[in-house]
Amino acid sequence: DDPSSEESFRAFFEALRSMVKDFGGALGGIADFRESLAALSKMSRDLRPPLRRLEQGLTLLTESEYVVNEWVEMAQIAEDELKQ
Repeated sequence: DDPSSEESFRAFFEALRSMVKDFGGALGGIADFRESLAALSKMSRDLRPPLRRLEQGLTLLTESEYVVNEWVEMAQIAEDELKQ
């Protein structure tokens, strides 16, 4: 029950929430960017392989939203336990 440890945890949790909030905002831009990639790949056969790889990376980023949201939930549980 070291007060400095509790404060460190709280600062970490707040930084995590901030990161997840920023991440969520970026996902909207990713969806728009993915649409533009689809249009671009129709115009150039040569660009299709690198665009496909970029699309795969963007898909992974989008799917990771579930994981980072779980981090926030776990942080909230841990923070609630600190309050007790």
